[in-house]
Amino acid sequence: MATTLLQFRDQVRDRADLVADNFVLDATLTTWINKSIAELYDLLIQASEDWYLASAPVTVNSGGVSFPVPTGMIRWRGLDRRIGGTDYTHVKKGVFRERLTYTEPRYILAGGTVYIYPTTSAPGTYLQWYVPVFTPLAADGDTFDGINGWEEYVIVDVAIKCRVKGEEDASDLFTAKAIQRARIQTMAASRDGSEAPRITDVHADDLNDADSW
Repeated sequence: MATTLLQFRDQVRDRADLVADNFVLDATLTTWINKSIAELYDLLIQASEDWYLASAPVTVNSGGVSFPVPTGMIRWRGLDRRIGGTDYTHVKKGVFRERLTYTEPRYILAGGTVYIYPTTSAPGTYLQWYVPVFTPLAADGDTFDGINGWEEYVIVDVAIKCRVKGEEDASDLFTAKAIQRARIQTMAASRDGSEAPRITDVHADDLNDADSW
């Protein structure tokens, strides 16, 4: 369930017993809320990289051999190439020092750029898969989806900061935060329970690539 920035602030004030006390300004709460959401965001990505998975198409024109990763990428998840119509095929990861030996398309991620080898095969349409960075909430109506009520982690964490600023006891909130963190780490890791976890299929050429690192 998505929570707005305004709802976050109201719930933090309620949790920290600050409903009638404005010694913590809205601007300060907004800063703390965004920092706590970023922490929750990292927890979810650590538990399962695909919670906030996104994709972005890109076209490499004739003569091109590379393209930039999407703006705001925090983790790269893979690359597909269009082979006709709307069908895509997975492009395997390459090894930099073997880049001039490939006969089938491989990608190499270096910094913020994706390179395709062999260069003669680079032109085409690709689909990048990645995890974007968290975009801070700015307007009161901006929302963050904590998936399963995990926004509570943010509310408790910011309420702790409010209590500390007011030099008040926050031990109950520290306990609540630890409970929420454990809950998230346990539940977020098992998002897809349709099949048992397995490692990625590995082919002989992939093993050779791995040995080359």
